Amino acid sequence: MNARTFCLAVLTAFSPALIHGADSPTQPAPTNTSIATKLADVALLAGSPTNLTGLSESALNSPDTFNRILGGLQNYIVGANADTNSYLQLIKDFNLNFKVFNADSARGQAALGFDYSYDRSVAGRTLRPDSANPLGLSFALHAKGNVAFDKKRNPDDFLETGGKFHIFQSIGGWEPMINQKLVRKAGTTNDITEAQVLIDNLIGKLDFAEEQRKTNQEWQAFLNFIDQHSRLQFFWDAAGNIALESNQSFSKKQLAYGFQLGALVRAWNPSSPWARWNIFDFPFAAFRFAVGTDQEWSPSGQAYPSVVAGLDLVDPLNDTDRFDVDPNKDPYPRVRAEIAFKTRFIRLKDTDLWISLSYRHFQELGASSAIRRSGLDQTDYFAATFDLRYGFNFTYAAGRLPLDRASDSVFALGWKLNF
Repeated sequence: MNARTFCLAVLTAFSPALIHGADSPTQPAPTNTSIATKLADVALLAGSPTNLTGLSESALNSPDTFNRILGGLQNYIVGANADTNSYLQLIKDFNLNFKVFNADSARGQAALGFDYSYDRSVAGRTLRPDSANPLGLSFALHAKGNVAFDKKRNPDDFLETGGKFHIFQSIGGWEPMINQKLVRKAGTTNDITEAQVLIDNLIGKLDFAEEQRKTNQEWQAFLNFIDQHSRLQFFWDAAGNIALESNQSFSKKQLAYGFQLGALVRAWNPSSPWARWNIFDFPFAAFRFAVGTDQEWSPSGQAYPSVVAGLDLVDPLNDTDRFDVDPNKDPYPRVRAEIAFKTRFIRLKDTDLWISLSYRHFQELGASSAIRRSGLDQTDYFAATFDLRYGFNFTYAAGRLPLDRASDSVFALGWKLNF
């Protein structure tokens, strides 16, 4: 579905007039009900602030902020009873990607395994909810890593498990409700926003295909209204973190604790200069236009990279490779940085397929000469993932992560399962 169709609901969730709490957005629950058929429910939710608690909670916990927020909105609307089972809710934040992979170091021998990710906010609240730019607080648990069924063949043998305390803020985005005109609802004495009027006009037209929406007057009025009331949105996030880092057998492990800063921008109006001149998306916009996915040149304003930088103190609990080079077991400082990018690259049979790029860098500060000579003072890791149909994906990765002794290049074919 066109991203603009969701913008009203998604960005309204960030309006200071509506945010009154926090809860982590999760991946959408499996459902046969199209989210498009629920736009009328969005209008109802907009009139009930307590129903829109916390869709911005973990805005920077994932590189793909737009889709995580969107996923949280979908999950709330189509799975309104999901919170009746706390265990089910915890499981729904857990994602598995089963895969077969072939690393250069394996000399042509394929291996089976999976990677996993878990991100769950367990507590949170909103500060200054009546201000133009309220602040959010949350405590989140997270885990991610790569596991091979034969641990000797794991090319990305690095697991992270820990917790983070976040303070974050969203500036800009959807125009707050207090800045929208109020219109008298026909046949009543109630005043409602222009947005609700336009959504009411879509009742009976919610199942229109994209081609029908392009020629429908009510749909075009709704989408144009979204564009006109969308501003550049800036997210920032500061977090204190603690994590256990290990290989999958836990024969190597270290404790890392410190803080991080993250930021990203989103241009929701496709006609804004931030969208039209998004050079990061130029190559992919050219590809979409060349293959007919986009009918005109249209870089995405949501396809800006996210950036996270942190400073940690690392306590090497057990790392034989490191201790063989330098027996010093004292904690050491480390900086880390991550840049992540995701954009749509093709549409096949009404399915949008995406490409995700990420680069991670770890650098020890003040490393001994022995550590520097062995190359253990820094690691670099790059990954590119291409979505395929039916939940499949193809990934190329190169480099190494902390606790890895040597760099590797890996090709993997996976199938993602979102609980």
